[in-house]
Amino acid sequence: MTQTVLQIQSQDSQGDTTTVTLTPQQGAQLQSYATRLAGLDLHWLAPADADRGACFAMVPFCSRVSFGKFSYRNQSVVLPSNNPPEAHAIHGHGFQRAWEVIETQRDTVLLGYEYPAQAWLWPYRARLRYRVTGRRLHVEAAVTNLAAATMPLGLGLHPYFPRTRGVVVQAQVAQWLQLDAQLLPVALSDIPPELDLRHGLTLSQQTLDHVFTGWNGTALLTWPASGEAPARQISLQSSCPYLVVWAPDGEDYFCVEGVSNLPDAFNGKVAEYLDGEPGFVQLGPQEVYRCSWTFDPQLQHVD
Repeated sequence: MTQTVLQIQSQDSQGDTTTVTLTPQQGAQLQSYATRLAGLDLHWLAPADADRGACFAMVPFCSRVSFGKFSYRNQSVVLPSNNPPEAHAIHGHGFQRAWEVIETQRDTVLLGYEYPAQAWLWPYRARLRYRVTGRRLHVEAAVTNLAAATMPLGLGLHPYFPRTRGVVVQAQVAQWLQLDAQLLPVALSDIPPELDLRHGLTLSQQTLDHVFTGWNGTALLTWPASGEAPARQISLQSSCPYLVVWAPDGEDYFCVEGVSNLPDAFNGKVAEYLDGEPGFVQLGPQEVYRCSWTFDPQLQHVD
């Protein structure tokens, strides 16, 4: 299949152009998000390579479903492993599907696909909008439940950021969801000092794969100057209630993800920690659920 590559662009008040490149047929993934400054492309996300995109949407669930199995309202669901050799189903369908281009303008693209009831028992319609204004990137994902019954749901965004020396992530979060060796939840607890995002966490050497609850919807990412790249900052805002920070060992990227379901929540793993709240969305027939994310990048001027 011929791969379609789309670009959307916007100019800021200084006349600098920000370009977002994406591939609708390759999971609607972003390939790059960069601003052209004085002849230099300043990348706000880690550009795609042969192994990954720069950002993708997670639809209709985020993180892992234990061995791809769960029961919901007396219906048993068995999902295929979609990230072998991992045994668990992960991150839904959207990042592995071809999306249709519904609408495109210079600064906006709207994508979509429809899922018929298959291993996931509920048909749904997914929409994903990318829009760039100045240097800001706005993303909105929406799912319409096309089934005659309520469906479980989670949406999320999985952006990859450049991991350079001294990068700091700061966010107001309340508690930490502890995960076991298979990255499935085992407890909800107070945040230990070594994971305290509230005072800023330096990711230069950290290896992390952690989930936080009680997030206020804003994360601040700060990079010191490095080589040709100036000191810079991104404020990430999201309507999602949970925050995931992933910094894998030995990689030159990290991820800060706003999500609306917790790992393995469909199996009831987290409800006991959340005073009975399920840790995911329950979407009625013909209802629409939306999540949004905004990347607001700024240069940092150091005196």
